[in-house]
Amino acid sequence: MPPLPAPDRRATPVRRGFTLIELLVVITIIAVLIALLLPAVQSVREAARRSQCVNNLKQLALAAANYHDINGVLPGTSYAAATLGQFVRLLPYLEQTSAYNAANFSRQALFQENITIAGIAIGGLMCPSDASPSSAPVDASIWPYGVPPGAWRQCFSSYGASNGTWTLNLTKGNNQYARRYANMNGVIFGESTVRLSDITDGASNTLLFAEYAHGVLTGDATISSGLRWPAAEYQWWQVGAGNNTCVETFYPPNAYKKFGSVMGDYASRNPASFHPGGVNVALCDGSIRFIKETIDSWRNDPKTGYPPGIGSEPYIEGDNLLYTIAPGTYLGVWQKLSTRNFGEVVSADAF
Repeated sequence: MPPLPAPDRRATPVRRGFTLIELLVVITIIAVLIALLLPAVQSVREAARRSQCVNNLKQLALAAANYHDINGVLPGTSYAAATLGQFVRLLPYLEQTSAYNAANFSRQALFQENITIAGIAIGGLMCPSDASPSSAPVDASIWPYGVPPGAWRQCFSSYGASNGTWTLNLTKGNNQYARRYANMNGVIFGESTVRLSDITDGASNTLLFAEYAHGVLTGDATISSGLRWPAAEYQWWQVGAGNNTCVETFYPPNAYKKFGSVMGDYASRNPASFHPGGVNVALCDGSIRFIKETIDSWRNDPKTGYPPGIGSEPYIEGDNLLYTIAPGTYLGVWQKLSTRNFGEVVSADAF
C-alpha cells in the first residue's frame, strides 16, 4: 500500500466566529459599562465646573475686600443716574483694567458711550455650569439714545451682590429715597456705603455674593412665562439695577423648581444654580459655602409668593414700594444670612 500523503501545512485552519447570542451579550456588556461610566464622567465634569465656580466667587470676594481696603466701604450697585454696577467698579481688583477703562462713569449704563463694555465677556462672572448663552444681541429698543451701527452684544453674569431679604432700586432725588435706603438690609445695594464694621451680625454669617444662573431664565418655560421681558434682558453684567446684578433671599435657593412663574421677575434676582442640590455663595469674610436648597427659610405662599408677616406699603409715586415685617415674623436661616444688622445668631452648622 502506498504511504499516505503528508498533511499540507500551508492549509488555513478553520476559525470559529461569534454566534449571534455571543455578539448580543458583548454588546449588552459594553452598553452596561457605558451606562455605568457616563454618570461618573459627568460627575467629574460637574465637580470641575463647581470648583471653577467656587474660585470665581472667591476672586469676587477678594476683590470686594481689596475695594473696601482702598475706599473704606463695599461698592454699591449704582450711583445717581449712572447705573454701572459693582462688578464694573471691581474690575481693577480682578485684573481687568482694560475693561474698566472702557467704562464711562459720567454716563448712564445704557448710553451709547457704554455699549462697548456691555459686550466685554468677563470669564470670572460666568459659572461653567450655567446653561445659557454667554451673550446676546443688544436690544436697541431699550437703549435711551439708540445704538450705533454694528453688531453689538450684551454679556451676562451668573453672580449677584447680596441686597438682603429684598431688592429695591434706589434713585437719589426721589422724596422716598431715604426711607427706601433704610428699608434695605443687605451689604451691597443702590448707593450703599456699607463698611465691614457695619456688619454687626458677623462677616462670617453674612452673604456677600451668590449664584443666580441666567440659564434658569432662558431654559425653563415655566420661569420665562412669568417674566415681564425676554430672558435676554435680565442679568446684564455691567448694570447695577435690581434685575441685573443683585440677589435677595425673598425665596429659598433654587426656588424656581417649586414656585415657577409665580416668582415672575423675582426669578432674576433669587439665588439659583445648575449644581445639584443648592448654590455657591461668598460670605463677607471671604469664605465660600455651598448652601443646600433645603436650608431653613421663611414659608412663601405658593399662590402669592409672599411669606407670612411680610407685606408692602402702597406704591407711592409709581415704583416706590416699601416692604414691611410684622412683629414676630419668622425669619429662616436663609434670611438671617442675608441681613447685616438684625442681631441674629446663626450657628455655622445651620447652613
